[in-house]
Amino acid sequence: VKELATLSLKNPVQVFLNQTNAVAKRLQQEFIRIRPHREEDRAAILVALLVRTFSKRTIVFLPTKKECHRMHILLSLIGHSCSELHGDMTQAQRLEALRRFSESADSHPAESTSGNTTSTKPAEDVPKPQVDILLATDLAARGLDIPNVQTIINYNLPQTMKQYVHRVGRTARAANTGRAVSLVGENDRKLLKQIIKEAPYPVQARVIPPEVISRFREKLEKLQGTVEEILAAEAEERELRAAQIQLDKTEKLLTEGSQSKSDVPKRKRVDWFVERKRQQKLEAR
Repeated sequence: VKELATLSLKNPVQVFLNQTNAVAKRLQQEFIRIRPHREEDRAAILVALLVRTFSKRTIVFLPTKKECHRMHILLSLIGHSCSELHGDMTQAQRLEALRRFSESADSHPAESTSGNTTSTKPAEDVPKPQVDILLATDLAARGLDIPNVQTIINYNLPQTMKQYVHRVGRTARAANTGRAVSLVGENDRKLLKQIIKEAPYPVQARVIPPEVISRFREKLEKLQGTVEEILAAEAEERELRAAQIQLDKTEKLLTEGSQSKSDVPKRKRVDWFVERKRQQKLEAR
């Protein structure tokens, strides 16, 4: 093949397609070491990074849907707007999250400051504000092509080098530069060694001052009660929706079977059913 190319082609170029585990050459890779006895500091470290340093065009990969949603609540409580992307969301919710993160703020014309024009768009039709932080799980973010991502943060390192390359490949595309910051625990040392070995440039260690971690840890601890209340309220709302769906199905079957069994007004039956579920929940405590 090489001889044929030499004879028939002028200045042939070789293209290699088997380097599936290679990161972009314009990617700056960093890691933050998590000590074995300080695993509980991960959340504080992540929030410190997002608030102090990486507040623009950042994707954060979290290991589970539960942790992704919990971090979304925490960041929202401290006034740091973001979108979440995970498997517990509907397709419409995922598309909305991507729209908020993907669309450039420049795509919307600036509001007039003359005071002579007013918006006639209904409040419910106004899109939610753009966000610069996207919290995602691997499964939900698979196959997405999002432009202008500046930073990738790994809350935990993935299981394989292939997964790592897939994550950090969301930044440093084409001629752009990018950065990947990974929180690395003791169980991640093997993969970290492989990352360092295969990196085109030296992998840097990033250190966050202990007093900064302590400050953000205290801030998050004060919010834990509020987070639990929000999660409990969401769980109760899901339970009530499920109860309503179950009741509607039962009523439909009864109506189809016998119209005479529908003497009790529907609204009263719904209230009785919901109240019974709440009473059972209180008795269980």
